Amino acid sequence: GPCKMEVKWSMSNAYKWEDAGEDGVTIRIPFAGASLTGRDVSVEIKAKSIKAGLKGQPPVVQGTLYDRVSVADSVWQLERKESCIVINLEKEMPKPWPMVVAAPDAQGAMDPQSRYLLGVINEGGLFLE
Repeated sequence: GPCKMEVKWSMSNAYKWEDAGEDGVTIRIPFAGASLTGRDVSVEIKAKSIKAGLKGQPPVVQGTLYDRVSVADSVWQLERKESCIVINLEKEMPKPWPMVVAAPDAQGAMDPQSRYLLGVINEGGLFLE
């Protein structure tokens, strides 16, 4: 089936993400075709950046992370039944993230969910302590 996820806001097709509170951030990248293996996937997690997608293709998620993550505690897996790459980033600081990628690389525009949340924050509707 499709890459299912409970998100409040509609997303671009490129990827979905969810702030799991103190536990961290979950990124889901849907892909077509269930014949992928872990060897087809490229995920590079650093303390302040991420680069993820399929090998030989432009990264789906790439850029500077909103805040630092614990590389040792961050994991990813391929969910073949859901045709989905799932990345769990472990936050160093348990504060809300309004976006995953704070400074996207040239080809990666900010996703609609992050734009929406930033708009809510700028309107004073969401308080980041």
